[in-house]
Amino acid sequence: MPQMDWLENPMDRCDLMAEWLYREFSYEYAQQTLVSWQQEFAEGQRDGRWKCLIAIEHGQLPDGASLASNDLSEQPELGPWLACVLVARAHGVEE
Repeated sequence: MPQMDWLENPMDRCDLMAEWLYREFSYEYAQQTLVSWQQEFAEGQRDGRWKCLIAIEHGQLPDGASLASNDLSEQPELGPWLACVLVARAHGVEE
């Protein structure tokens, strides 16, 4: 059974989650490098902009979803937003 935790607790998986998101939603990051997004995503774990809940099963990171504090720049008062939902590995995304 998967265990749920906030990504900020096991930050060693942050770069991997950010990379999966970068590849899966490449249209969102067309103007940004992977390294830049990984840094932004990690900072977002610490300051709450990209609060990510992950599932860990057998020591692996199979799934995750984020709460983005502001995902619509035209209407910053709206939020938080469910964002960056990813079901990985056997569920569809390859490491």
